[in-house]
Amino acid sequence: MKIDRHDRNSDNDIVKLCFTWRSLCLAVAFSLAVLSTNRGFSNENIVNDPKAVALVQQVIDRLANGDSFDCKVRQRVRAAGHEVPGVGTYLQVGGGTGQFSFQISMYDGDDEHRLQQMSDGRLAWTRSEIAGNVSLSRVDVGWLDEGARTLHRNERVKPSMRVGGPSEMLDNLVRDYDLKLGTSSLGGRPLLVVIGTLKQSRRDEITATLGGNPWPVLMPTRVNVAIAANDDPETGFGKGLPVRIEHLSDPVAVVTDSDKKSETQMKKRQMISLLEFYSIRPVKPPPIEQVRFEYQDIEVDFVNETSRYEDRFNIRVSAKERQRYR
Repeated sequence: MKIDRHDRNSDNDIVKLCFTWRSLCLAVAFSLAVLSTNRGFSNENIVNDPKAVALVQQVIDRLANGDSFDCKVRQRVRAAGHEVPGVGTYLQVGGGTGQFSFQISMYDGDDEHRLQQMSDGRLAWTRSEIAGNVSLSRVDVGWLDEGARTLHRNERVKPSMRVGGPSEMLDNLVRDYDLKLGTSSLGGRPLLVVIGTLKQSRRDEITATLGGNPWPVLMPTRVNVAIAANDDPETGFGKGLPVRIEHLSDPVAVVTDSDKKSETQMKKRQMISLLEFYSIRPVKPPPIEQVRFEYQDIEVDFVNETSRYEDRFNIRVSAKERQRYR
């Protein structure tokens, strides 16, 4: 078995980013149905709403430190001109453990695509299988927590709780998007809606890396997250949890036939991916075996991405301290 390590000096982060989004869109792109009016691109100079940022941070804290729950997952992805459905499950242990399990399968004709993310609080694994091709990656999240402690950080949401699953998606949202707050409802249930628009600085970074190539069609520039404002009346549970997440494209130019004359106009943003969390219910914290990844792909090399997350969380410690953890 071979372990490949993330190259800190790699200039191919955009390739990884595009692959990540493609994997998400083909396997598990977190998304949410449009709950607010799609606005044109003239509205991009957005200043972060502190209330929206605070709400997302509260949701991350709720996932990390709240009660255990599980739910079912339903997804629709629009790619290559057609819609790909998917189903899966999500278990969040909470309680400060950093443990979770997220898996989804999508069906595209005769092909089945799978994404599995699991963490036992020490190691977080991602396994993706797209048309029979398997890839594996691992993050030593236990070390990230230890590194943070070595630096005397006393954070309520530890680094291990921000790696993988919906928690990382929401963490990315705060980092890369300007956020606004709105409200909506679904089936009579009130929702808080966080509307994220890709930061211009982030857009510029990605554009510069594309080398003149067009913007990737599966790279979202708008993300909407719907959060339950109240508990589900049937279960008495669920307040503060995400129920729908949506990724949207830039507004696209389309040709319409009006009075037998073709004219080009700007259309609303197009949905890339819609993810729904439903049948959310409280559960007892499961045995650790339920969130521990079983390494069965002996012939598949995996990439250790811990260094990338060290950079992300600004964990800088000496080699001696790192060796002590091992």
